[in-house]
Amino acid sequence: MTSWKACTAMMLLVTLSMFVLVGLLFGLVFGTAFDCVEYLTIRSTLFMLLFGLIAMLACYFATPRDLSVGKDWIPILRPDAPHLVDAVIRMSVEAGIPVPRLYVVPSRVPNAFCYGRKPDKAFICINSGLLDLLSERELEAVIGHEISHLAHKDSIVNGIARNCAKALTISSFLVGILSIIFLGSMNAETGQRSGSNVAGPAVLILIIFGLLFLLFAALMLATVPGAAIVMRFGVSRNREYLADAGSAEITGDPQALIDALRKMDSACAGGDARYKAGEASKFTVDPNGVRGRERFTYKVMSTHPSTKDRIKRLEKIRDRMEAERPPSAVPIEAAETSAEEPLGGEQGDAE
Repeated sequence: MTSWKACTAMMLLVTLSMFVLVGLLFGLVFGTAFDCVEYLTIRSTLFMLLFGLIAMLACYFATPRDLSVGKDWIPILRPDAPHLVDAVIRMSVEAGIPVPRLYVVPSRVPNAFCYGRKPDKAFICINSGLLDLLSERELEAVIGHEISHLAHKDSIVNGIARNCAKALTISSFLVGILSIIFLGSMNAETGQRSGSNVAGPAVLILIIFGLLFLLFAALMLATVPGAAIVMRFGVSRNREYLADAGSAEITGDPQALIDALRKMDSACAGGDARYKAGEASKFTVDPNGVRGRERFTYKVMSTHPSTKDRIKRLEKIRDRMEAERPPSAVPIEAAETSAEEPLGGEQGDAE
C-alpha cells in the first residue's frame, strides 16, 4: 500500500513541478528582456504553481464518475460461474473494496479491463476471448490485477495524468506563442531602428534577444508537451507494475498471473487489433501488436510495460513469497494448472 501512495504522490509532484518549470522559464526569459527578472520570475512561478494545483483539481473532477455499460455486455451471475463470482467476492474483501460488477464483452481480443471512480459503481469486464484462453486459476489472477486497479483508484490517477498532460501542452503552446509574438515585435523594432540609422550595437542586442526567444519558444513547444506525454505514459506503465504486484498479494499465486500474461501477450501479438493510447491503456495487456516493442521509443511512449519486464518482476515476487512460505505449506503444482479446463467452455454452456 505504501508503494502505491508513494508513486501517486511522486506523480503529482512531478506534474506540479512541470507547471512550475513553465512559469520559471517564462519569468527568466521575459524578465531578462524587460529587466525585471526577480519580479517576473517570482510572480510567474507562483502563478503557474497555483494554475497547476487548480488544473490538477479540475482534472480530478473532469474524470468521468461512471461509464455506461455497453449494450452487448453480458453480466456474469453466480449461477453462470459460481467459482469465478466467489473468487471475485473473496478478492474484493481481501482488497477492502465493494464487490464490483462482472461483465463479459463479446470480443475475440483476449483481454480484460475495469473502471471504478466510485467504488459502488465499479465493474470488471472480461472479453469472451479471454474466457476461452485461460484456466480458472489464471483468470482469477487477471481479475486480481483489475481489482488492484480498483482498490487504488487508478482510473482517477490515470485520468489526472492524461488531463494534466493536455493542460501542460496547452500552457507550453501559449508561452511559446507569446515568445514568437514578442520575437515578431522585436524584429519590427529592429527594422525601424535599422531604417533610422540607430547605432549597430543596439540592433545587434535586439537580434540576439530575438534569437534567444526563438530558441526558448522552440524548446517550450518541443520539450514540455513531449515530457508531459512521457509522464502520462510513465504513470500508466507504473500502475500496471503495481497492479501485478497487487494481484500476487491478493491471490497469493504470482505464477498464475505469469502464465496468464504469457498467453495473453502471445494471443494479442497474433491479432490485428489496433487501439488508440487512451483505449489501450485500460486493458490488462497491450492489445496492439508487438511489432517494435523492443525499440526505445516504444518503451517510453507505450501505455504498458513489456510483458517480459512484467514477468521478471513477478518472478522476483514469486521467489520471495516461496522463500517466506512456511515449510508446512504445500505449493501449487504446475500440473494442476494444465489439468484445469478453460472457463470459456463452462461459460459458453451457461450462456
